[in-house]
Amino acid sequence: MSILISLVAGIAGTFFMTLLTELIWLIFRKPYHVVRTLSVILEKGKHARTPTPTPLYYVIGTILHYAIGVGFAYLYLFAIDARIISFSLFPALIYGVLLGIIAMAGWFIFFAVHKFPLAYVLLIYLGAIGAGHILLAAVMYYTIQLISPQPVALSIPVC
Repeated sequence: MSILISLVAGIAGTFFMTLLTELIWLIFRKPYHVVRTLSVILEKGKHARTPTPTPLYYVIGTILHYAIGVGFAYLYLFAIDARIISFSLFPALIYGVLLGIIAMAGWFIFFAVHKFPLAYVLLIYLGAIGAGHILLAAVMYYTIQLISPQPVALSIPVC
């Protein structure tokens, strides 16, 4: 049951996070699509000069993007089950801030060490990534609240 809840919450959170970042890119008129960026990195590695991946790598990037979101949902449920955090909106938002910091640090390091980084304005890109992860956590919280009557007693299996 908890794996299904992680799957649904992770997909929902990732979907709305991606929508938020797409809206930010539209507002700032920047083509900083997270899935496309991830796909280009996966496909072109050290030579990621063009922001257009092949369809195969776009599918791979999308699957990876959503798998990471499901993983974040699983960790969130694990933290609730282990009573590390309580199941309420404020701890969920704090979890989102922590995820955002980790994601921003990861992307910052990538752009700092990459031989041919994509030409992004990092302040805008990283800010959108951080905001997106806060929304991811909020959507995960509300999704779990909707589909699970007792989220603290989910009995998360640990591999």
